[in-house]
Amino acid sequence: MSWVPLHPVILAILLSVWVGSAAGKQPVGPPPGRPSATNERGIAMNFPEIDVRVLITFISEVTGRNFVLDDRVKGNITIIAPQEMSVDDAYAAFQSALQVAGFTTVPSGAVIKIVPVQEAKSSAIETVGPQNISARSDRIVTELFSLKNADARTMVPLVQELVSPNGVVAAYAATNTLLIVDSAANVDRLLGILDALDVREPEEQLNVLRLMNRPVAEIAPTLQDVLGQ
Repeated sequence: MSWVPLHPVILAILLSVWVGSAAGKQPVGPPPGRPSATNERGIAMNFPEIDVRVLITFISEVTGRNFVLDDRVKGNITIIAPQEMSVDDAYAAFQSALQVAGFTTVPSGAVIKIVPVQEAKSSAIETVGPQNISARSDRIVTELFSLKNADARTMVPLVQELVSPNGVVAAYAATNTLLIVDSAANVDRLLGILDALDVREPEEQLNVLRLMNRPVAEIAPTLQDVLGQ
């Protein structure tokens, strides 16, 4: 692991790239060191083939987050975002870019580790609940989903086909619960599918109908033919 160097010169270079690529816009001053989560100032993120470590340094400066990088975090990333976005949206875009490059974020106390996606499932990733909408992003999370009607064990093969290649699905029969490890955005999609499938099977009903005009012996063969189909 290595600490991200937070060098203001790199940030100044990135800011000059924004100004050069944003025709007709006024120059944007350097962002404050630690903006709050509610800061609504616009962030431009047009980065063609930017070094991933330079991008991480930029995001650290903009959001005030501290990152620790795995030594394997290397390569270039392209982000095309002509519209300015909020700090929160910029961080979500950053997480998506990391996932495309094969990396993800794992919160760990006062720092956020950036590791290869395939190792995230064995790290201390956050466990979230179905109502934690703010957690929906491309970071890796663990979610526990209790089924009310469907059998969790029978749902595993179906859900396994829908998770990402590095995702994990397991069933805990004692509480009829599914454990899903995947990106928060995909987990959110899976929960919607599970909600639609977790319904009671239709019960057979017996109805007695009294015929008013036709004899039963005449109608019965026709009904049997129809139901048999």
